[in-house]
Amino acid sequence: MRIATPLFMGVALVGTGIEAHATPALRSLLGDISRPDSAGQVTVELLVINGNAVPLTHKVPDQIAGVLEIAGDRADLILGRAPGQAETVQVPPGGYASLRYLTQLPAAGATGTSARLLLPGIDGRAVAVELAAAPAALPTASPPAGPPALAGNAPSFASPVPASGNVFLANLSAYEPIYAVYGPGTSSAARLQISFKYQLFGRPGARRSVLEGLHFGYLQRLFWDIEGRSSPFRTVDYMPELFYLLPPRPVAGSISIGGRAGIRHESNGREGLAS
Repeated sequence: MRIATPLFMGVALVGTGIEAHATPALRSLLGDISRPDSAGQVTVELLVINGNAVPLTHKVPDQIAGVLEIAGDRADLILGRAPGQAETVQVPPGGYASLRYLTQLPAAGATGTSARLLLPGIDGRAVAVELAAAPAALPTASPPAGPPALAGNAPSFASPVPASGNVFLANLSAYEPIYAVYGPGTSSAARLQISFKYQLFGRPGARRSVLEGLHFGYLQRLFWDIEGRSSPFRTVDYMPELFYLLPPRPVAGSISIGGRAGIRHESNGREGLAS
């Protein structure tokens, strides 16, 4: 999908910043994160989005600085480029590339302890992560038989509660490119697009069930004649969809395979010949 046609030259509003189209740029955002393995290592997916009309080459950094937030406290993390991840990637126009990084999480006092991973300068989005449990000490001798454990020491089967924030926000993420462009003297003058996707089951990166690939997506595109009298919207496109997502997974070297399939409904809210 192209963000702007040749008519839309000028200033583009991306997120909350303003940048000139004279220098094509890539936008990065935080994608999925895997569950910690037995050593507390996780795989972090970054998405590099090309909102330009030409393909761009992206040099993949060896390391990225991150921040882990646990109950209000913050600790610095370093994410290293995963083995097999290419040093440079080609990002097609209107498309994206998936990058993989590895990082080591600290051990938690109990299974299910939650934290948030933030990568400054990358879409400003925090992702909930589950810390690895600290290894339990082996008993030196078999404990003697005794009375049943008190209720207060019984294991809890309650769902883990995040240290802060809304647990549902972790399932919400960017989907198609989000932008606003302005082209003076054109038929619509301004064009805006917003989009998001929501994982309907499970938590991002968990992949404990086939249902966790099911997503709801929504895209809305507006053509705004901001220079016209009363500044009317010439048309507004609504595109809800239901799809199944298989995130890219490495198969050999720098080759990854993923996929997406679903149903999208597109409408401008009108009927008859105006539809």
